[in-house]
Order: sequence, then C-alpha cells, then structure tokens
Amino acid sequence: MILKVTLKEHAYNCIKQKILNCEYQPGMFLSEDLLKNEMNMSRTPIRDAISRLEQENLVRILPKKGILVSGISIREIQSIYEARLLLEPYAVLHYGNRIPEQRYLEFIRLFAGSEQHTSENNDGEKTVKGTKNSADKGTDKDADNSTDKGTDKGSDKKNRADITEHKRLYEADSLFHTMFVEASENIYLISMYDQIASQNRRLRILSGGGINDRLIRTMEEHGKIIENCLAQDWESASEQMREHLLHSRKASFDVVLKDYDLNL
Repeated sequence: MILKVTLKEHAYNCIKQKILNCEYQPGMFLSEDLLKNEMNMSRTPIRDAISRLEQENLVRILPKKGILVSGISIREIQSIYEARLLLEPYAVLHYGNRIPEQRYLEFIRLFAGSEQHTSENNDGEKTVKGTKNSADKGTDKDADNSTDKGTDKGSDKKNRADITEHKRLYEADSLFHTMFVEASENIYLISMYDQIASQNRRLRILSGGGINDRLIRTMEEHGKIIENCLAQDWESASEQMREHLLHSRKASFDVVLKDYDLNL
C-alpha cells in the first residue's frame, strides 16, 4: 500500500511540475501511454494523478481525444487577479501582524539587492550600445569582428546572470505573497491560494518572465508594503498590496497580449 501511494504522489508531482514549468504547453494533448512511458510506471498512478490535476484545472479529460493541458485565456488571467485581489489584501490586513519583524527585514534586504542588480543591468545595456556606436566609426572590419565576438560572449554571460537573478527574484516574490496567506493558518485559504499560485506561475513563464523596468517597480511596490507592515499600518499595507496587484495585472496583460496568442 505504501508503494502505491508513493507512486501516485510521484506521478502527480512530476506531471504537475511539467505543466507548471510549461514543458507541457497549454493546449498540448497528452495520453496515458505517453505519460506511462515517460514516468516508467503503470496506468493506475497516472490516472490518479490526472484526476487530481483535473480538479486543480490544470488539465481537462476529453473523451476519445485525450488529456488536454488547460490553456490560459484572457478570462483566466482576469480570474487569477480577481481572486488575488480578494484574498491577498485581506490576508495582509488581518494576518500581517502574525509575521515576525525579522522576516520583513529579510525581504527588504533581498529586494534591495535585486533592485540594485537589475538597475545596473539596465545601465550596462545603455553603456554597451553607446560604446559600440562610437567604436564603429574608427575601427576596421577585423576590429569589428573581434569586438562582436567579445560582445557576444559578454552578452551570453550577462543573459545567464539575468536569468539566474530573475529566477531568484520570482521565487522570492512567490514566497513574499504566499507568506501572508500562510500566516492565516486557514487550510481553505491556503489551498485556494496554492491553486491560484500554480496558474500564476505558468502565466509568468509564458510572458517570458517580464522586463527589467517592471521588476524594478515590483520591488519598489514590495518595499512600500513592507514599510507599512513594519509601521503596523495594516490598512495602508493592504491598500499597497491591492495597488501592486493592479499594476501586476496590467503588466501581465500588456506582455502576454503582445507576445503570446491567447484565446478569450
């Protein structure tokens, strides 16, 4: 019995992570045979996992067609933020006082360091462009090729650093928002928010992780929330959370509508 439970949980976690990380893209059809071969296990734990994921609205079982990875529509994005706007400001207002001051201070340090990194990257991009333009005027083709190779290597290194920093920041962002809901110690609120967070993670990946300017504003908005929490001004902190979510919703629509073909 223990082995069967373990296999079911393993199948559930593996499939869910592939959906959340968009390895299984929205709108993709899966089959039990495909999943059985990928997971190297029998149909029973696969079926159990799919049943649980359907309850979480991550997949849909279509008779005679297969298992459809749920898409993210304009309506879905609106629903995600409608739920977040109802839940998160409420959690800040009623449960923010349960979070230790030290925890808030940890997030201040974390977001401040990330903001500096992101700002430096923006400045660095401008400097590289300016340097390249002036160098082009007084160098021959060989020098240009050498410069381009060096620039390519530098760009690759910078891109890898940016991806790592963005990933770290988004993980911290998720922890920050989840912190308020978990402080409620209400299993129903926490369960509901877990489902919202799962869809929000997919939305974030599909939108390409956002842009530096929005990241900077996000960290500034987090800072305002924390400042009010430290001052124990919970109404202002709650209102700042609401404003932050409204800005995030607009940014999500702007990026996704531009770069990704979504259905209504």
